[in-house]
Amino acid sequence: MSIYERAAKNFERALEFYKADLRALTPEQVMSNTMGKARRACDFTWEVVEVNENIRRRMLGEPPVEGTDEWTVCPDDQKDVEKLATALDEGGQKLLEAFRSLGDEKALQEFETPSGPRTPLEMLFFAYMHTMYHDAQVNLIQGLHGDDSMHWPM
Repeated sequence: MSIYERAAKNFERALEFYKADLRALTPEQVMSNTMGKARRACDFTWEVVEVNENIRRRMLGEPPVEGTDEWTVCPDDQKDVEKLATALDEGGQKLLEAFRSLGDEKALQEFETPSGPRTPLEMLFFAYMHTMYHDAQVNLIQGLHGDDSMHWPM
């Protein structure tokens, strides 16, 4: 298996882990801002959906969706565990399709990003890291509510 396919498989796995952890939260936990200040799971999950979409667009040479300088807020019609899991999965699959459509050679061709030139392979690694970063926040919410179970599909 090539390094490009390994990177894609790792990102797929991160999506599976995140969805499993997200589904372990109650609706109240998804909407809760712990201690009255922390970001809600629905909001940072929606951020993952948006960031993955912008990575996909950049890989394909399309302009990113313009955001704001504020923290991402989940749209009202997506504030549901299953809707969030579906959006996360569908967006992640679109990103994987875009990455795989490039082929091995184009996966190493640089394109401009706000943080400088990057390759699609580097951006897929970033999507993986960003997804796992926010999955850790989901895990923390679980733990704060007494859930010490392993929800990842092994």
